[in-house]
Amino acid sequence: MLPELFCVVAAEVSLIGILANWPQQRCEHWIFLLNARAIENQCWILGVNHIGVDSSGLRFVGDSMVVYPLEKVLYHMNAYDVLKNVTIDPQKVTLSKKSFSC
Repeated sequence: MLPELFCVVAAEVSLIGILANWPQQRCEHWIFLLNARAIENQCWILGVNHIGVDSSGLRFVGDSMVVYPLEKVLYHMNAYDVLKNVTIDPQKVTLSKKSFSC
């Protein structure tokens, strides 16, 4: 996750979606980086991670998350969650974006 790419997009959007394949042994990094991207870019981050075992034996436990810009995790899915409806308010980031720049 290159922070510079997020900064370019964040000026134009309220939510950034990330599709990923972070294996179980690196899930703490995944969670940390999702929170960091939300804070530094002042927008909602929707991180969707793989669940299951791939053909090489790597295990993926999900940890899909919806993160608010002030490092508030709105929802954190576990390996057993299949689907979750989450409502976000894009207007909530407008004020924080005005006082924070990339």
